[in-house]
Amino acid sequence: MKKAEFTLIEILGVTVLISILAAIGIAGYMYAVESSKESATEAAIERLRAGIESLNDEGLMLKTLSGSKTEFVKITFNPNPDPNDGDRLKFGDNKYKDEDLEKAYKIFAKAIDGAALKKHLNANNIIVDGWGNPILIRFPGKFNRGGFDIISPGSDGKFGEDDGKSAVPTDLKEFQDDNGDWNCDDIANFGGGK
Repeated sequence: MKKAEFTLIEILGVTVLISILAAIGIAGYMYAVESSKESATEAAIERLRAGIESLNDEGLMLKTLSGSKTEFVKITFNPNPDPNDGDRLKFGDNKYKDEDLEKAYKIFAKAIDGAALKKHLNANNIIVDGWGNPILIRFPGKFNRGGFDIISPGSDGKFGEDDGKSAVPTDLKEFQDDNGDWNCDDIANFGGGK
């Protein structure tokens, strides 16, 4: 019986081939993971849009104000609240009055399907995107006048382009090129106008 012998060239060739296939497989896997996080974030934003529209239709949407200025804020939602917990639904530091909280909470929880949104809550019950960054809301909206703005910073965790800028957007133009195409990875839904 003849012993199988491999030359150094054959061994190197097989090693290179395996490395190329592994690189392609890893790149495909990473793309699939990022794509699923983006899809999950878009779905969460769509659920939030439905919840905010429901609150707005009932006249129960809180303005996201800091002083006299409308700002983007984090959304706190507790799917398993203590009935005495005033923080079970709030927008930034803006809380509901006791007489409005129960109704607002029920409307919002039903519209967003609170149980399905649990995977988008961090340890502090703040609604986050697929990468663990807070999803922010502004009401009334500036991008969508008469409605509201919802935005996620995307995979890099920063708003805008990858130039170190991390400010929350104030003008759409700073995130679009001359053709109006988005030049950042932020995921937004500027909706709810009437």
